[in-house]
Amino acid sequence: PYLLHVKGLALLGLKRPSEALVELQRALNDNEYFRDLSQEIMHHMAVANFDLGKLSRSLELANKVQITSLNDHLKVNHRILKARLYLKKGLWIESASEALATARLAADAYRVLGPIFDEALAGIEKPSDLRSLIKEYPDTSISDRLMYRLAKIELRDGNNGDGQALLRTILSRFPTSHLYLAASKQLQ
Repeated sequence: PYLLHVKGLALLGLKRPSEALVELQRALNDNEYFRDLSQEIMHHMAVANFDLGKLSRSLELANKVQITSLNDHLKVNHRILKARLYLKKGLWIESASEALATARLAADAYRVLGPIFDEALAGIEKPSDLRSLIKEYPDTSISDRLMYRLAKIELRDGNNGDGQALLRTILSRFPTSHLYLAASKQLQ
């Protein structure tokens, strides 16, 4: 099963997801004893299905993966995959939540997460949804973007006190944020 898994990974790397799926399925079928390997194989099968545009199948496989059995690198990749899947399916809150959870695992994953997270945030309009995300993920490397989005909505809706409080929070908790200047100008 290890060799079939590696062969499937090589085919994924060569951008041949259909062929990769065949090898990965064989690896999964042949694997009787290594639980963690099965989780990795299912993750890579989810990636192959994503590459083929089979989003429902990809999400089904991704949801079966027990993320705790993956190594740290694969945990990050798996969460990014799920964030991308939810985004493609228009599940903005779920996508944003996965991106925030990923940022909690790997703060430097922002280069990959940024566009996913920004697109997911743009789809979230209800302040209560944004507040729930802030409550769950107040201090990740991308929480400033979440707070800024909510601040803009609060200000737009005439909730100046709440919007200004969020902008002040950005200034105090995220002094190195690229949104620091925008938040400062918005407060002025």
